[in-house]
Amino acid sequence: SEEEAARQLDAALLAEEEKLAALAEAERAAEAAAEAERKADAARRAEAARAEAEALEVKKKALADKLAAEVREAEKAEAARKEAEAKAEAERVAAEVEAERERKEAERKAEEDKRADLERKEEMEAQAELARRAAAAQAERERLEALARQEEEERAQQEREEEELAAALRAKWAEEGEGENMQ
Repeated sequence: SEEEAARQLDAALLAEEEKLAALAEAERAAEAAAEAERKADAARRAEAARAEAEALEVKKKALADKLAAEVREAEKAEAARKEAEAKAEAERVAAEVEAERERKEAERKAEEDKRADLERKEEMEAQAELARRAAAAQAERERLEALARQEEEERAQQEREEEELAAALRAKWAEEGEGENMQ
């Protein structure tokens, strides 16, 4: 009966060991299944992360392109603004230069007009002086001519008087001669 009891105990122990072995196997299988699930989950997560990274990369590229386009537009606008500023500055300088040229031209014209007025005045004064001298010379000539005429008249008068005197003397001499002849 002790042997029976020992056999039963052995049988019970064996059954318990088998049960434990089956449990261990089931646990291993469960762990393997869990590990497979973990791996699959990790693979899914990795794939999702890769897809998200790709999507982010696409977004980043689109954003970079947009930013580059905006920068190009801004640079173009800035260049246009600078060009407009430079053009306006060039026009302002040209206007200043033109105004300065016109001012100098007006000054030169005024100077020329002044000089021409002065020359006209000097010419008129010179002509007036010439006219005055000519008038003075004419007056002097007329005075000298009048003097010459007066002298000529006086000489003619003197000659007439001398002739009259000579004629009177000749007549007187003739009378005296006749008286002498009669005597």
